[in-house]
Amino acid sequence: MKIYTFILLLVSSVTFAQASLNNYKYAILPSKFKFQKEKNQYRINATTKAFFEQKGLKVFYDDEALTQDLANNNCSKVYINIDENNNMFTTKLIVSVIDCQNNALLTSKEGSSRIKEYAPAYNEALQIALKSIQDFIYQYKAKTEQPNSAIITTSKAEAKTDNSIQAYSEMQTSSNGFNFLHSKTKAVLNLMKTTNPNYFIAKSDNKMGIVFQKDQGWFFEYYINQKLISEQIELKF
Repeated sequence: MKIYTFILLLVSSVTFAQASLNNYKYAILPSKFKFQKEKNQYRINATTKAFFEQKGLKVFYDDEALTQDLANNNCSKVYINIDENNNMFTTKLIVSVIDCQNNALLTSKEGSSRIKEYAPAYNEALQIALKSIQDFIYQYKAKTEQPNSAIITTSKAEAKTDNSIQAYSEMQTSSNGFNFLHSKTKAVLNLMKTTNPNYFIAKSDNKMGIVFQKDQGWFFEYYINQKLISEQIELKF
């Protein structure tokens, strides 16, 4: 009876995540995380990719060529992330999977290692983190089509205290795209390249979506509380 109860609790702990994660066939994984100095340093990225592919997800690196449909439809895929929380003596990693609305679909326990050498420490911490989510069962189930959410577009008439066009400047190139700085708020806008030069996977603070060019202007679209927000922005390449 105790064994049955333990198994039931274990399954129920990942059921909520599975119910959402099962709706996605594709996942995007950075080829280089913020805490890494080079792509696939310590084989963290390759190990993580292999783990999720073994579960059944089709995983692409963020600098890998995508099909047109997959590149354009930001919410047709999930995003795999690894957060580092090291201190002087311990290497700590947490693996998570989020959707285009920044909702966490799956989050590991914190994997930690006190090994002094970097490569074995990161690998041990990663293996512990992945082991904590190894029991989830992935089975792809296509989403049921839902009515389109209303699009909210900022305009000069609505924006009483600021210009409706959000201006970004001070561009810096990255390994997979560009980083822009908001002219007023100083918020960073990260753009990751896709196979279409007019479309980018975009992230700014807690907003994740797409940036694309339309009618000789640039737009940043993302979801907040299941509503699609469309912002016109100004980019100075």
